[in-house]
Amino acid sequence: MNRERMPDAHLSGVLCEALISLCGSFGRVSAGSACTAGPSTWRDELWRLADEHDLTGLLWASQGQCRAAATNPDGLIGTLKRSYLLQIASNTWVLAQLEEIANAFTAHGVRLVALKGAAALLWLYDDIGCRSLSDIDLLVEERAVPEVRRIMEGLGYFQQGAYCSPEDEFLCIRGSHLLPYMRPGCLSVEIHGAILAGRGKDAQAVAESWASSVPVPCGHARLWRLCPAHFLLHAAAHFMKHLTVDGFAPLKGMADMILLLNKCGSEMDWPAFWRTADRWGIASEVATIMATLTRHWGLEIPVIPAHAVPIPARLLGRGREKRAQYAAAMIPRYYVQRLLRARELPGLFPRLRYLYRILFPLPSNLRYRYHLPDGAELTPYYLLHPLTIVGRFIRGLAAMIWMQFSRS
Repeated sequence: MNRERMPDAHLSGVLCEALISLCGSFGRVSAGSACTAGPSTWRDELWRLADEHDLTGLLWASQGQCRAAATNPDGLIGTLKRSYLLQIASNTWVLAQLEEIANAFTAHGVRLVALKGAAALLWLYDDIGCRSLSDIDLLVEERAVPEVRRIMEGLGYFQQGAYCSPEDEFLCIRGSHLLPYMRPGCLSVEIHGAILAGRGKDAQAVAESWASSVPVPCGHARLWRLCPAHFLLHAAAHFMKHLTVDGFAPLKGMADMILLLNKCGSEMDWPAFWRTADRWGIASEVATIMATLTRHWGLEIPVIPAHAVPIPARLLGRGREKRAQYAAAMIPRYYVQRLLRARELPGLFPRLRYLYRILFPLPSNLRYRYHLPDGAELTPYYLLHPLTIVGRFIRGLAAMIWMQFSRS
């Protein structure tokens, strides 16, 4: 599907409102406006939007009266049903995969926290066909990373990709996650050492998250999840990260937050919640998400700062216009942030090696980037790679300038 294809403005607004109503089917908002009845153009476009936001399972589950009237099992309604049933089968396998990993970590004395979709599937969703997962996100303590590698390799997983340098790997686990672990027939697994992806005070957030984590069963295994307040903070920061960096954030993350608030919102210590957001350095982004949840879904969230501006329905549903140009314009910021991370390394020599390896990465990284076999000559690529980085940076600056002029 062409994600930048736009219907007429009126239809676009109606579809975004229908998508918002669909997410609200977990709460006070009726899903009636998202019903599959109606003009076929409207219905088909809604289904395509739901697929883009990973909400096809929720769309099928929320349409009881429309499903009963469906007479085209071989059409889009049938496709939606098959998607929902496949999601149930896939998530059943994911839970078995997660149980195997949790048992292995427990056997080696390594504590494990399920994040994002994995935690939501274990804790929030009664119908596992309503939540789509593209990978499994797990949080571990930084000191346990060497043991984590041995456990994952013992389970038959391998890492996809290669690091530019040892310092690059060190900063990856501190700021986000290790390279994904892969195994045939399974979802990829991302091992996190941080939860804010460098958008706030990650060390503070991780320490408090571990201290307040809650045990959650997974089959015959047990692992941990974030407490409700920390799950909500993490989900809000993650949604804003995608919207800011990619120009698009799947609304399945909003559905998680809506479901959590309807289950746990009345028990939340909201003053403490806002103090934690401020302590973690993400108060502004969290305020935007909370204002959005109040504006579009009618959720009662106390003490939202007066300056918080909700995300418009059009941006929630369609993402930013000209998404490719927007993503390109973010490249210079990405490289500047990457250079600045050298300050987190201990000592001058590791910092210099980290900066050098950005331009001239280790051979394993170069082979992965350019899909080269083990015996290939690397000299031409060591000459090419710095030019490639400079070219990306310049194209990013051009896209940034173009976007600034197009707004004026």
